[in-house]
Amino acid sequence: MVLTGTDWALLGLLVPALALFYVLLVFVQQYRNAWLKMIGILTYIAAILLTAVQIIVTRIWPETTLQILILFNCAGQLIAATGILDSLQHLYIITFLKSHKKTNMMFIKIWLGAAVVGLIPYAFAIPGLIPLYAYRILSLAVITIETVLYTLVLSKIWNAKNATGGIIYYCTTIFCRIGILVGIGLRLDGASVLVVNAVHYTAVITTALSLMMFTKLFHKALNAAKTKLTSAIDKKSSAGTGVKNSHVSQLQTGQISVIKKTRQRNSTMVGLKNIESAAHLSSNADSAIIGKKWMVNDVRSSVTSTVAARSPTAPDTHATSLSAVATPMHHHDSEVKDHIV
Repeated sequence: MVLTGTDWALLGLLVPALALFYVLLVFVQQYRNAWLKMIGILTYIAAILLTAVQIIVTRIWPETTLQILILFNCAGQLIAATGILDSLQHLYIITFLKSHKKTNMMFIKIWLGAAVVGLIPYAFAIPGLIPLYAYRILSLAVITIETVLYTLVLSKIWNAKNATGGIIYYCTTIFCRIGILVGIGLRLDGASVLVVNAVHYTAVITTALSLMMFTKLFHKALNAAKTKLTSAIDKKSSAGTGVKNSHVSQLQTGQISVIKKTRQRNSTMVGLKNIESAAHLSSNADSAIIGKKWMVNDVRSSVTSTVAARSPTAPDTHATSLSAVATPMHHHDSEVKDHIV
């Protein structure tokens, strides 16, 4: 028996899928009440082991290839039936406020009945009464129903509190089923076995890795990654705050400089206004003095003319009176000038 390159490639695809064994162990330890989910994982493991067996058996007995392909489709239908009942149980629990523990036996009985019904088409397919092409279409229909129900359950828990784990589980499971549907479609279209199995087991491995989130190892790794990410964000935030503070300091310094310049300019303007006001007052005072001088001169001229007209021969008496009048005026002018100066 000689294995081809395709055989070795298929075996290589199975290695990561062995993580399902660890996932099953975790389910048994922590989620003992989710019976249908554990059955689903068991059927996945059985399908993986069947793939390894199929590679060896078909090399030894090539005539068994068709029967093994039919057995693969039967296993896929059994997995899909388990997923359908798992979804129905979840919807039943949500609707009637029950628990897995109280509904497990009822749905296990339904699952056993579905398995018996599923064996009927298989019994007809083995002797060729149902063509392989038609049997694959039946697998496609059952898996499609399973995918729709998983989507319905996801929509029910999408906005629920503390449902992050369930959301991740159903999202990755839907992705897995879509991958299997694509693989069956490619197989119906005549694609190679390697391509079909690559698509199929990539989807299965994705689901297996997503189920690792239920393990303590996953949570430790997640917490470590979260701590590192938070530390990196804090460092970046601190650096950003320092730059921001520097910009704020520069802005405040600039504002203070502008305020000082504005105050100096305002002070200069006030000084100029004071000087202009003082000059204006001085000009008004000078005008008043000049006007008073003209008044004194007019009074002197008027008095002199009157005295000369009435008594030209006795000017001394009137001159004395004029002097008495003029002297206070001169004295007033001196007081005004002293006040201005």
